Amino acid sequence: MAVANSLAGIEAGAEQVHVTINGLGERAGNAALDEVVLSLNRLYNKKTNIKTEKLYRTAQLVSKLTKIAIPLNKAIVGDNAFAHEVGIHTHGVVTQPLTYEPFPPELVGQMRKIIPGKYSGKHGIKAELESVGLYPTDVQIGEIVRQVRALGDKGKLVTDVELMNIAKDVTGQNVDEKKLIELREVSVMTGTNMTPTASVKIVLNGMEFTSAAYVETRFQWVL
Repeated sequence: MAVANSLAGIEAGAEQVHVTINGLGERAGNAALDEVVLSLNRLYNKKTNIKTEKLYRTAQLVSKLTKIAIPLNKAIVGDNAFAHEVGIHTHGVVTQPLTYEPFPPELVGQMRKIIPGKYSGKHGIKAELESVGLYPTDVQIGEIVRQVRALGDKGKLVTDVELMNIAKDVTGQNVDEKKLIELREVSVMTGTNMTPTASVKIVLNGMEFTSAAYVETRFQWVL
């Protein structure tokens, strides 16, 4: 009830509410920044000085630093917030996004995900392929969907790469891989008396992502 109570307070005249990134806090947490800001924006037509397009990346950063995972089904910044799989669902969102999305995912730094799987439909798969430059015929899209569903029926998670490989095999068309993902920068540092560290920067669907990691290596000498 934290978000609802915050909004009720504003309606009653409150000029300030306390929020946290991802709703983090003791026990059950606090009002989530993203939910309060988007509620004010879309429901009350009230503007704030929050740069909403940075909400998703900020949420991911805080999750990484605090080691507290964001639930997949969390509103706005959860990875499933703009994910669609079922055929009738993807058809609706491709035809009219407002059917299932109250605002464009780009508004919060997210992007729509059409998930290939056992419940996939033709419209969603076709839209996903066309977004990267593949244009299958109706017969070809039917075969692509059949193969995707067959993998899904086996309990297999169909990745974007697998979808593209299936589509290329069926259509005989090639896709500009750079449209899918572009490697901007990669660096690796290692040596004696130091922790091996690597960082990478990529561009995915026009959005830039950066990540770094390190590995603690332990050696055991056997004499």
